[in-house]
Amino acid sequence: MTHQVILIVDDDNFLLESIADLLLLSDFRVVTAGNGAEALEVLQNQRPDCIISDVMMPKMDGYGLLEAVREHEAWAKIPVILITAYDRPFAGGTPRGITPNAVLPKPFDVDQLIAAIRSNLS
Repeated sequence: MTHQVILIVDDDNFLLESIADLLLLSDFRVVTAGNGAEALEVLQNQRPDCIISDVMMPKMDGYGLLEAVREHEAWAKIPVILITAYDRPFAGGTPRGITPNAVLPKPFDVDQLIAAIRSNLS
């Protein structure tokens, strides 16, 4: 049983809860946030082992969250996995060229998500 904490960030409550349930069944601990700004608040109090974030969200999207995480010394090494509904290839990361550890297209396979998490935690 792992005790690794995964922060899930998504404005779609159904998807957020679905991913949380799947990760709980895989023995991860889960923390959630509804957008990037909320995720930054969570990060002030808790350092997760990995962040899974949707790209398109209000207030602060996944790219903004990725940039904020990479620019903060205490969080810079936390793996960030972005999930997106875009069907075009992900190229170049954020507008400033900051890239995530992995990108998964929606809909994604649960095994693919778990594999991406575990490969970035090793």
